[in-house]
Amino acid sequence: MTFDPLSQPNDSVYISDQLVPGIVVISGLSAPREWEERRSFGMMGARLRYKGQKLSRFKLLVALYTEEHWKDWTQFAPLVRRPPPPDRSQLQAITSIPSLHRLMRTQAPPLTIRNPILEEYRITRVVVEDMTAPVEDDRGVWNIEIKLIQYQRPVRVLSTSGGTSRESGQSAQDRQIAALTNELNGLASEGNQ
Repeated sequence: MTFDPLSQPNDSVYISDQLVPGIVVISGLSAPREWEERRSFGMMGARLRYKGQKLSRFKLLVALYTEEHWKDWTQFAPLVRRPPPPDRSQLQAITSIPSLHRLMRTQAPPLTIRNPILEEYRITRVVVEDMTAPVEDDRGVWNIEIKLIQYQRPVRVLSTSGGTSRESGQSAQDRQIAALTNELNGLASEGNQ
């Protein structure tokens, strides 16, 4: 579904298939990219190297103003509230780095999120960075701010703007290094799962 607020207003946000109660406004949504600027001594201009997409950080501003909103919030809040600390049996089960990674993923797993504007930005999973306590404004509306960070597993995307393909001038040694690097990255990603 594309974002079209004039013909199809849809301000509903779903986190882990649960509707965020109240009136929700998405604030600070962006699609940041990282570029490295490479200059040569005595030259005007620069070559830009695309280093990849940065993770998007944004907020959900939730306004609760009816009893129904508060009733829905009490059911929804545990999903975004701070997770409980691990119990001692979980800590004693850590025998290696991979088991530590598995425990950490269960403590604050990424959550699915759905909204038409988030789909435009290709954001489908998030983690909660912070959540403020409810604050009442002068109109009697209770406001809560949920800060989110886009969750996306790393994917290799290297390129240079305005340049030629690197593969055309690669030596056999460069191709072997690239193949071994890809194999190493594959093994590392398997270890993170």
